[in-house]
Amino acid sequence: MAQQRSLALKITLFSAIICAVILLAGQQIIGFFGITVDQFRIAGGVVLAHIAWSMLNGNSITSHHGSDAEQDHMQDLASLAFYPITFPMILGPGAIATLIIYAGQADTAAGLIGVGGVVGVILALLCCSSRRSLARSIATPCGSS
Repeated sequence: MAQQRSLALKITLFSAIICAVILLAGQQIIGFFGITVDQFRIAGGVVLAHIAWSMLNGNSITSHHGSDAEQDHMQDLASLAFYPITFPMILGPGAIATLIIYAGQADTAAGLIGVGGVVGVILALLCCSSRRSLARSIATPCGSS
């Protein structure tokens, strides 16, 4: 139980750090590659639509659940806190695209703080709800009970 609590806190901390970096520097990162927020909005929508379509069809998504080789190494939970649990399982391509798009919509610092507050509440809920079932849910392949 203590290992699960520690893992949940590590995952929440790593997720908060990644979210903060994406919220504060995401637009500059995509701008470095010559991509505008509007272009990224279209690409992010395509990624989200693909993920949603795969979920509706019951397909597992490698970018969220890891490859078969990565799934075989899920036994040692402590070493997996950052990869593949935090990134890409919790903060996958859809979440990253969503954060950059919402950060682009925030015109003021107050708007960015509001987006950060919503992300903080979601991460706190994730941390609180995942403590008991974290090991069970990641050790069980998607679609099986």
